[in-house]
Amino acid sequence: MNFEEINILGNILNDTWGNSNENSGAAFKVVGKITGKNQMTITCFCVVNLLNREEMQREVDKSYDQLNKACNEYLKQVKKDFSKVGGRALKTKDLGSTPSAELINMSGYSQKGTALVRCVYKFEIK
Repeated sequence: MNFEEINILGNILNDTWGNSNENSGAAFKVVGKITGKNQMTITCFCVVNLLNREEMQREVDKSYDQLNKACNEYLKQVKKDFSKVGGRALKTKDLGSTPSAELINMSGYSQKGTALVRCVYKFEIK
């Protein structure tokens, strides 16, 4: 990719001005960034309310499925926008993902809790 194409992709990924990729409740967000030469990451995260401790892993697994769908939709939209502005198709190669779940709030007096579920997807861009 040349400088102009990287600039176009950077403008598409930048959500500081214009459209945002989060819902109004701010419990779900998708962020894309250029992280190196010919590399891009898409970070998806959501806040999950846990009703009890026994269902924690099941809720986290459901969240990972939602994050995978959100990443695919976001990447599809980025490719569509790049094709429209850049005049050519953006090719990507999946380099893997890193999932994580963090317990934000849990009390010994209540079964309810809150977790932050995150997944970082890495791509090579061509």
